[in-house]
Amino acid sequence: MKYNSGFLNVNIHIEQLFAGAAIRRDLLGWGPNQEEKTMLTCPNCGVSPLTHAIREMQYSYKGQSTTIADVAVEHCAGCREVMFASGEHEHYGELIKAFRKQVDAEELKTIRAMRKRLGLTLQKADELLGDEQGDFARYEAGEAHAPVALVKLLRLLGKHPELLDAVR
Repeated sequence: MKYNSGFLNVNIHIEQLFAGAAIRRDLLGWGPNQEEKTMLTCPNCGVSPLTHAIREMQYSYKGQSTTIADVAVEHCAGCREVMFASGEHEHYGELIKAFRKQVDAEELKTIRAMRKRLGLTLQKADELLGDEQGDFARYEAGEAHAPVALVKLLRLLGKHPELLDAVR
């Protein structure tokens, strides 16, 4: 089962999806004497059994990637669905939040450094590349996120400053 919260697409364990809901146990592959925490078949394909595994998870944000080690998951060999084991999504979410904060902080430094390397004042950068006055000051202060296209353009101009005249 997929959960989409803005930028972050993650799988959530079936326990969180159906918490408090009345569900037919036989639809999820639970036998009459089993606790509801023990699921035998995948909720996605309904055929293959789930196995507990410790995995590395890859995560990308704004062109930067990281590997998160030792994530406890339930894995379906049939459809390859991966769900967090109970309680693991909170741990994973905290690591993702820290990684995104680190990437955002690096981006602020990068925007400022690229602007200065191109010899642009805040005002000139706003005139050439911003939508309105004060955009670059807000980006560099972390009050607003610079559009990905703008960051890519700044990186391109940093490698080829002669193209700045074409932007003017």
